[in-house]
Amino acid sequence: MLVSIDAYRSDYTDRYKAKHFKALRHAGASAAMIPSFPSITYPNHIAIVTGEYPEHHGIVGNTFFDVERNQEYRMRSMGDDGSWYEDATPLWVLAEQQHVTAACMFWPTCDGEVRGVRPTYWKKYDGKFSDESRVRQVLDWLRLPEEQRPHFITLYFSDVDSAGHAYGPESLEVASAVQLVDGLIGSLRAGLDALKLPIDLVLVSDHGMQAVTGGFVNLSGIVEPGKVRVEVDGPVALIYSRDAEAIKKTYTTLKKDSRLEVYKRQDAPARWHYKENPRSGDLVAIVKGPAVFTTVIPAREGARRSLPLESTVTTRASSQPCRRSFTRPDPMSNPPRRFRRLKT
Repeated sequence: MLVSIDAYRSDYTDRYKAKHFKALRHAGASAAMIPSFPSITYPNHIAIVTGEYPEHHGIVGNTFFDVERNQEYRMRSMGDDGSWYEDATPLWVLAEQQHVTAACMFWPTCDGEVRGVRPTYWKKYDGKFSDESRVRQVLDWLRLPEEQRPHFITLYFSDVDSAGHAYGPESLEVASAVQLVDGLIGSLRAGLDALKLPIDLVLVSDHGMQAVTGGFVNLSGIVEPGKVRVEVDGPVALIYSRDAEAIKKTYTTLKKDSRLEVYKRQDAPARWHYKENPRSGDLVAIVKGPAVFTTVIPAREGARRSLPLESTVTTRASSQPCRRSFTRPDPMSNPPRRFRRLKT
């Protein structure tokens, strides 16, 4: 069972005293990781289940442009369109191809048909479907007769990410969200133990979270309108144009801005693994420091976003002896909910 807690930063377990996470860490193994670039929801969730960097699995951002298709990808409206993922093989597809029954409870993209395959059991994403119902559903799947029971299951929670974007990663609301999800993990583990099945439970996260204290960089006053297309997502901007001169001029202009790092895609740092896919744009720009891009006047100056290279946590526990280590509002439309302020 692969469980994602979106935007669960690696220090949250100890900072917010998540007892069930601690128990899993003690019973199994844990490690911090650096997510794939860019450190946002869709690229990293797909990296986790395909083993491929975004430049290879093709989902290079939550929002990007595909020149070949002449179409913009937006995760909220196209997340269930499996035609965007034909370059990747998610674990549930691989399992089904090997005649292993799979079940997905709201993992990003799992409600899309990929290569003609869906998991045997799945639900279309619905942010109003409660966390408790999600836990009950995966347990119900495991109570099925052996010949119907899934042997690979995913589960997804967005509460920590929602709170982090709305209030900041070190807020009381995030502390409350961590406690909420910690309780859900406790309930899940108790339910799994009661089933007495040999289940490996793997907890992961896609990215961390950092408060935006450096404000906004508004590209609308920098790039030339009508000449280039700009897709922004937090501290990353992807810039596209069929006009080579427009790209050259934009590159020269952006390079003069001391707030930015700007690369021609082919010159992007090797550690990003981001230069091979045209979907990554002709130019890739990132903001230096804790700030984010915008192309409009921001409606709320206190908005938070996650920034690149934040560490996240991976925790593994098993009903068997441990054999080896395994090394944003809701990103899928779920608003923050049920958070209570904790006493300081």
